[in-house]
Amino acid sequence: FMKLGGDFDAFALHPKTFHDAGKVVVVEGRSTATSKRTGHSLDAQVCHVWTLKDGKVAKFQQYVDTAQLRKVMGA
Repeated sequence: FMKLGGDFDAFALHPKTFHDAGKVVVVEGRSTATSKRTGHSLDAQVCHVWTLKDGKVAKFQQYVDTAQLRKVMGA
């Protein structure tokens, strides 16, 4: 998440739904931000999959609308 601060202004995650699957928690939501390079706004659907072990995060995977992300970043 640290790199996001270098690429975007006002980056925010807006979680909507949490799904408890034991050692895995799935979070559906949206990410909003403004690209520092292009000035374009991002409002993308995201899904985060958090795997927990001994009460700590052991693994994280993010799924995001990569086409929108590339467009906003001017890639």
